[in-house]
Amino acid sequence: MMLRIEKLELHNIRTFQNQSVDFSNGINIVYGENGAGKTTLLQAVLGSLLGFRYATRSGTQIQDLIRDGKKQGRIRLYFSLNDKKYRVITTLKPKKQEIMLQKLRPDNVWEDIAGPKVTEFEREMESLLGISAGVLNRVIYCPQNELTKIISSQAKERKDVFERLLGINRYRRGEIITRELIQHGKMELRRIEEKIEREREEVKELPRIELEINACMEKIQQSLKEIERLNKEVNKLEIAYRQLNQKKKKQDTLMGRLEELGNSIEKAKKELQDTQQILEQKKGTLGLLDSELDQIDNLIKEAEEDHRIQEELESEIKVQKGRVGQILAEKQEIEKQLEETKKKTETLATEIKQLVPSIKELSER
Repeated sequence: MMLRIEKLELHNIRTFQNQSVDFSNGINIVYGENGAGKTTLLQAVLGSLLGFRYATRSGTQIQDLIRDGKKQGRIRLYFSLNDKKYRVITTLKPKKQEIMLQKLRPDNVWEDIAGPKVTEFEREMESLLGISAGVLNRVIYCPQNELTKIISSQAKERKDVFERLLGINRYRRGEIITRELIQHGKMELRRIEEKIEREREEVKELPRIELEINACMEKIQQSLKEIERLNKEVNKLEIAYRQLNQKKKKQDTLMGRLEELGNSIEKAKKELQDTQQILEQKKGTLGLLDSELDQIDNLIKEAEEDHRIQEELESEIKVQKGRVGQILAEKQEIEKQLEETKKKTETLATEIKQLVPSIKELSER
């Protein structure tokens, strides 16, 4: 396996606003003044390969990698592995990161193979690199001043550090566990051997057991035949029972209908008796009605006679009304003549009053 880092692109990451770094084959040396961004480049590479929880130092938060005044930063790392090209795109936001692993297909199209969840990305990278993120972080990457500490420490301390870095202490624990498992396996092996010996003794009894089994099988066959015969009988009985149930249901239905008919007949008898009583009452009523009808006929005849008389009276009244009309007209005419006469009388009286002085004068003469 040969991993080669080819290119790193930084956008709004600490001191880098937009920076692209190309790496050559072999050893690459990055140098510069303090604060120039050497550690940032190393953390960007390590974070793109392992995830940024490994790339940040103790006390450093992921959001500290974002350039001051910016809401997010982005890192792209291009690398090749086993003649295949890959790209890691990381987007850093305050308290959040998204990381995507992509592979370049033969048609030059980038294909997503892991992400954007960090845990999914880390599992895929460990599988791709063939080494855990913890070992890669402890062995291949050595933070600043850590190497000096290891060199200047005592032999026992260096041994403990290397065992911890290389994970040897896990293998020591594994050795102890393996010994315990071997001891347990030996005990289990003895138990199995004893069980095999017991089973060998039991195998010697197999011919006798086989004869007993054969005898039991014959009895079982006979029992099966008897069970089959009994099953047939049971089936016949079940069929007969179902038929009997059907007949019983029909009988119950008929009995119910007969009971209903009996109730209907009793009800009809009662209604007939009631009807006969009503008819007797109606007969008496009819006699009374016949008598009343005779009286009504007499009344009708009297009413017809009265009606005839009424019509004659109405005719006479009409004639009298006509006469009254004429009389009223004559009255009005007479009243009119009287009014005219009254007026003429009043006129004459006036004229007489006017003439009286003249007459007196003439008489005096």
